[in-house]
Amino acid sequence: MKHKKMGNVIKNIRLHHHATIRQFAYRLGIHSSTLHRYESGSKAPSRRVLEKVQRIAGVDSIQELVRVALN
Repeated sequence: MKHKKMGNVIKNIRLHHHATIRQFAYRLGIHSSTLHRYESGSKAPSRRVLEKVQRIAGVDSIQELVRVALN
């Protein structure tokens, strides 16, 4: 369940930036199929990916992303 919530957060950030899965995956340095798995909740993103998402989202920390995902 936690993976799905974090995936929704990542997807919402991507959509907020008007990016396709392919474009956002490129910014994160991952394959688009990996991003799709993150967004669907079937795979948990690595700390490195979360740090990049955190910077793109403009939040202060990964903990902030996690807190949003868990609420």
